[in-house]
Amino acid sequence: MNSLNVDQRYQFDKWHKMQDFAPVDTVELKARILESLAFAKTLTSREYTIWRTWQQVNAEFDPNNPSDMRRIRRVKRKIFKATGPEDIETIEPELVLVQQQFPVPRVSIWGSERIAFMSNPDSLAADWEILRHFVSTMEHGGNVGRSVRFLVRDKLSKKYLGAICVAGDFGQLNPRDDAIGWME
Repeated sequence: MNSLNVDQRYQFDKWHKMQDFAPVDTVELKARILESLAFAKTLTSREYTIWRTWQQVNAEFDPNNPSDMRRIRRVKRKIFKATGPEDIETIEPELVLVQQQFPVPRVSIWGSERIAFMSNPDSLAADWEILRHFVSTMEHGGNVGRSVRFLVRDKLSKKYLGAICVAGDFGQLNPRDDAIGWME
């Protein structure tokens, strides 16, 4: 099912003709996929999860980049560290909303409405990203749709107690379902 009107299709075709797409070597691609699957089969599910997290951390942070290391150390200093069992009685947890992006309504030249997302330079958003890499072994690829992120911190000391992401899944996503041919 094609959702583009005639004008949109014309613009897409015009753009597409100007693109220089690199050819895909399907033999090499298949070999790389099989190699990756064979490697994954040698690991337990726990080892695989930690390995994927390790890959994600290494892709995001360069240990030879002083700026990356400063950011990580800065967040590490902000993590609450109990000095004894009685410390639990002194903390006042609070949820702090962290928005890495915010929605901006847009209208295309064809009149179709959409939501664009602009980046938020909020340092808490950057801290949330660093925490999620280092306090969870679960790989995080983001999520499609809405999500709300919070830092949990002590109200008095402003030290971090945790990071939370509340998100909804897309059980039904009409454009995707129509493209695949799924019915209700």
